[in-house]
Amino acid sequence: MHAHVNDALASSLEVPVFSVDVKLFAKAVATEVVNLLRAGTFADLVDQSQSPLGRRTHIALCRARPDACVQVGRRYLAPKELVAEALAKKIPRKKAAAVDVPEGFEVTS
Repeated sequence: MHAHVNDALASSLEVPVFSVDVKLFAKAVATEVVNLLRAGTFADLVDQSQSPLGRRTHIALCRARPDACVQVGRRYLAPKELVAEALAKKIPRKKAAAVDVPEGFEVTS
C-alpha cells in the first residue's frame, strides 16, 4: 500500500530532505566492515577461509542456515558454535577401496 501526499501537504510538513550519495555511503560502510574484520571484532564468528570445515562445506553451512550466519560481500561468517556442531557431525571421507590388479599389470602413481 502506497500513501500519496499532495504537494501542499508535503510542503507544509517542513520535513528536511537529505541528499545522500549511495555509492559514497556504501563505500564508507564497506571500508568500515573490512576494518572490523581485520581487527578481529567478530571474534565469535568464523570466516570461510579460517574454517576447520573447509571453504566449500563452510559456505554450504552458511547458505543452509542464513538466520545464524552473515554474508559480507563474498565472505561467509558463521558462529563458532554452529561450526563446532557441524564439525562434530562431519563424517570423515573414506579412503578409496583397494583395487585388485590383474597379473601382468603394474600400478603407477
